[in-house]
Amino acid sequence: MADLTVIYEAGVLRPTNPLTLREGQRLKIRILEIHSPELSLAEALAPLIASNALIEPMTDQFNSDSN
Repeated sequence: MADLTVIYEAGVLRPTNPLTLREGQRLKIRILEIHSPELSLAEALAPLIASNALIEPMTDQFNSDSN
């Protein structure tokens, strides 16, 4: 069985796409929350920069008036 997305409405989990299940079929599910992209780019990149997985660009060297 594949992953599926559901919406919780009025106390019921409603699949966003049709399911191919037998009537009365029992399933085991795991609920994982989908996070909305409410973070700014800086907030999203902060953990990567803090762990040195991403290097923050040095913008000052490109904004110099020494040319």
